[in-house]
Amino acid sequence: MMEQDVALTALKAVSIVVTGILGIVGVLGKFKRKDGRPTWSGVVTVIGITFTMLTSVIVTLQEAEKEKEESHKQLDRMEGLYQEIHRTIQPITYVNLVFLLPYPWTIRMLRTMQPI
Repeated sequence: MMEQDVALTALKAVSIVVTGILGIVGVLGKFKRKDGRPTWSGVVTVIGITFTMLTSVIVTLQEAEKEKEESHKQLDRMEGLYQEIHRTIQPITYVNLVFLLPYPWTIRMLRTMQPI
């Protein structure tokens, strides 16, 4: 996981540097010949811009996916903590007790009971 983070950070840095260089070349260079066809530097610049754009999109999507996974992990931890706190703080509000008495004993007991 750590190697992937380093690779994404390096790829992002390289993409930014290449984009800056292509921006400078775009300002200083000529991209078309007199007949309208692109020059060699024009083709290289368009390919470079496309490459850096795709790299930026891929890196951004990878970072978003990583943040989403971390967010889900954090949510799971918070839910567990909430359940623990809720269980600890919540007072007992309802208790249901059931007593089972054998049937014949109950009949005998009822016959011999005297009112209070």
